This record gives sequence, structure tokens and C-alpha cells, in this order.
Amino acid sequence: MWIMISANLFNIVGNGLLIYGIGPFPELGLLGAGISTTLSRILMLATIYGIFVYSKTYRKYLTGFQSCEPTKALRQKLHKLGYPLGLQMGMETASFCLCAVMQGWIGTAPLAAHQVMTRYCFFECV
Repeated sequence: MWIMISANLFNIVGNGLLIYGIGPFPELGLLGAGISTTLSRILMLATIYGIFVYSKTYRKYLTGFQSCEPTKALRQKLHKLGYPLGLQMGMETASFCLCAVMQGWIGTAPLAAHQVMTRYCFFECV
């Protein structure tokens, strides 16, 4: 939770710097928002990976991951479990993207409102 909150704060600050070009940063607009979001997600991944690899609390899990030899049966089981979830998440993402495209046809204000509500609903669900 703390990693996610920190990354979102990093994203907010990065949005302000890169969208409006504050200080030495260039004014990039929507591209700046995308760069800031990407960097915050990479920061989240690196932090979680670092904690997993270097923390003594998770050492037993790390040794378990390293000792497991992937077999054909294990891969088949993972695929059997993962494909339905992946398909469902893909269809859900595609529907949100299609809604965003259709909102863009209407205008920029409805598109912005759709993005705000999508983020609001996401954080309410998490």
C-alpha cells in the first residue's frame, strides 16, 4: 500500500512538472502525463522487486522461487489457471479503451470526465 501511495504521489508531482513544464522540465502536455505514469509504474516495480530480493523477511520465498525447476506439468497448470483470467482482463481493458475512444468522438470534456471516473472507480475498488 505504501509503495502504491508513494508511486501515485510521484506520478502527481511528475504530471505537474512534465505537463506544464515547471522548472527545467519541458512542457509536454499529454505525453508528459504518459511519461510520468510510466516512470511511476517502473519505480513501483523496482521497489517491490528490491524488497523481495533484498529483504530478510522474504528470503524464504526467494529461495523457494529459485529452487523450483519449471516442468511441463507446472507450466500447463499455470497456463490452465492463467488463460481465463488473462482473457477476462483483456476483454475488460478492451472495453474501457473502446469507451475512451467513443468518448473522444464526443469531445475532450467527456473524455476527461471518463478518465477521471475510471480512475475514481479503480481506486474505490482497490
